[in-house]
Amino acid sequence: MASRRRRGAGGAVSPSIDDDSDADDVHKEEEELRAARDRDAGERKSRLADDIFVEEVAVEPEGPAMVRFERERERALELRLREREGAMQVRESGRPRHSRTRVGSAGRSGGGVSPGGSGAASGVASGGAGGGPAPTTMPEATRRSPRRSGSASTVGEPREPRPFTRSTMDSMVDLFSDTSGIVHLNVGGARYATSRETLCRDRDSMLSILVNGELGSRRDTTGAYFIDRDPKHFRFILNFLRDGDVDLPEDDTQLKQLLREAYFYQVAELIKLIEMQRRRVRRDVVSRENVLLMLHSAPTLQLPCSSLTGIRLSRLRMAEAVFYASDLSGADLSSCDLERAVFSHCLLRGANLSNTNLTGALLDGANMTGADLRKAQLYQADLKGASLAHADLTRANLQGAKLKGVVLDGANIKQAIMVGVDLRGFNLERANLQGANLERANLTGVNLTGANLQGANLWNAMLAGANLHMANLKDANLQRADLSEVVGTYTR
Repeated sequence: MASRRRRGAGGAVSPSIDDDSDADDVHKEEEELRAARDRDAGERKSRLADDIFVEEVAVEPEGPAMVRFERERERALELRLREREGAMQVRESGRPRHSRTRVGSAGRSGGGVSPGGSGAASGVASGGAGGGPAPTTMPEATRRSPRRSGSASTVGEPREPRPFTRSTMDSMVDLFSDTSGIVHLNVGGARYATSRETLCRDRDSMLSILVNGELGSRRDTTGAYFIDRDPKHFRFILNFLRDGDVDLPEDDTQLKQLLREAYFYQVAELIKLIEMQRRRVRRDVVSRENVLLMLHSAPTLQLPCSSLTGIRLSRLRMAEAVFYASDLSGADLSSCDLERAVFSHCLLRGANLSNTNLTGALLDGANMTGADLRKAQLYQADLKGASLAHADLTRANLQGAKLKGVVLDGANIKQAIMVGVDLRGFNLERANLQGANLERANLTGVNLTGANLQGANLWNAMLAGANLHMANLKDANLQRADLSEVVGTYTR
């Protein structure tokens, strides 16, 4: 309906009855649109709540957990709705909408419009001096009042959507995990509590992916992760993730079942450990006669995962022989030539290796507790992670050997040749190093509390920060040795 206007004195425009009716129609239309938008927002919020939470939470928690659940739910809903509303405003701002022409603020307030001025408050701009007001189409966004207080958006410009920085699964993980990082698990009905750090130790494992929200999960009524697996074997999985090692059963049937669980949880290092244990359990018994026959018929001896407990093989030439993961506990290998032989992960408890040539041999991970290594040649041997606890290394040559992670508790290292060895951070408390050659050795930060270093050669050795409390350094050669920041009082 075209509006009729009366021009009064001075060219001012006075609203007619039709103008008032038209303004009322516009006001009613705005109220209807606002009510429709509120209904749509309520429906969208309801549907969004179902989409976000119904599929991810099978059973809602009860009691105090319900309060935290509702609080987290409302926060996630608000963030998601803001994102969607912002996207809708961006789309609506670029789409032309039909709106009625509003004529003057006097339509409701009774005020006039100055000719040639701008009616910013009334929404009408005059065409020019003495001319009639030009109808102006106002975009929908300029007439829409902000939904929330405190908005900094400019009138006529779409509000930037707030980024939804946290996923719903992240919110759920925080909800059911303690603020201290405790994660609760329900494995086949058995309940476990551990830290998020433990479960994420192997980043490629299923448990790490689960708690990081990258894998769909089920929860019980208490909010704990539910895993439908055998709880009897899960303790081995969890203890390995906690300590990096675990005491495995000796029964091959149990090991087979545990291996299946390790594959399910995808703990790669535990899989290797179990497979190695299975090889040890299923070792073939080899006699001295079989070894001699193999030495005469093959260029190199190949006896991996074999049982050679207590076997007598002294004074034999077995260079580059392979004894990988074999049991040689109590075996007599004295005065043998075992240069570059492979003893990785072998059991050599109480074995006799005196006067044996082990130059360049692989002994990483070997258990040589209580072994006899007097005068053994371990030049450039790989002993990483080996156990030499209570072993006798008197006059043994360890020059150039790799000793990272070696256990030397209670070992006798008297007169051993350890020129240039790296012993940083080792625990040599009460160790017997009398007369040992530690020239140019790196003993930074070593615990030598109560150690016997009488007559030891420490020329140019690094002892910075070492603990020498109650150590015996009588007659020791300390020329050019670095004794800065050493701890404790020692005897010289």
